[in-house]
Amino acid sequence: HKILLSIAIVFVSIFTIENVTQASITFKDLTTSHPQYKEINYLVDSGVINGIPVNGELYFKAEKSVTRSEVAKMVVLAAGYTPKNVTQSSFSDVPMNVMTGYIERAVELGFMSPTSKGKFSPNVAIKRDEMSKVLALAFKLDVTSTQNLAIPFTDVSKYNSYYPYIAALYYNGITNGVGNNKYGINDYVRRDSFATFVARTKEERFALAKPTLGSAAPDESTATARVYVTTNSLNVRTGPSTSGAILGKVNAGD
Repeated sequence: HKILLSIAIVFVSIFTIENVTQASITFKDLTTSHPQYKEINYLVDSGVINGIPVNGELYFKAEKSVTRSEVAKMVVLAAGYTPKNVTQSSFSDVPMNVMTGYIERAVELGFMSPTSKGKFSPNVAIKRDEMSKVLALAFKLDVTSTQNLAIPFTDVSKYNSYYPYIAALYYNGITNGVGNNKYGINDYVRRDSFATFVARTKEERFALAKPTLGSAAPDESTATARVYVTTNSLNVRTGPSTSGAILGKVNAGD
């Protein structure tokens, strides 16, 4: 009886500790009804996100734009690296604090670049164009295989230097834009959105349905028109007949 009692006490103790740990990582401003709750919680459990302390309580600040220093920390941890041990910052605008090592590591690994000579701009909000490059590089997405494929975003020229990274994210099910055939290339990224993109890149179960690989983007200078698909699962056939063999499918916005 004493042995059974001891086991029961241990079991209850472990169960209580686990519940306390889970309770300690909840955010004052984030509930289970948030659309990206599962993705955010996944990153919390992975040790990638730990929230923003305000008056002794943790907040997630979902609507706040994510800064370059926050991005550096999240991608370094999510990609499986540790902060660099440094005694002096390489950037004049980055003081020695808890974020310095993450910034130094992100730059060292090539995930992020200085904004100018000797400056990193740690508190500047990141835009969706740069975000695409950071995620593609940090998670080693195959940029080469998709860099010449067509994407449905009318605000992203194929001559844009970020095109290959945006295409990689699109074809890997990381993001399908902001709606209305727009990628929102110059939009700032919210903290909840960035957490979602990281979760989708890191964990397959969170990814969107991957688009069918398209064909190489044509030379627009020789085109006479641009045509967009207005329905989903439209068959592309070998000829103008329903008896033609199906080559693939395209969706609304393609």
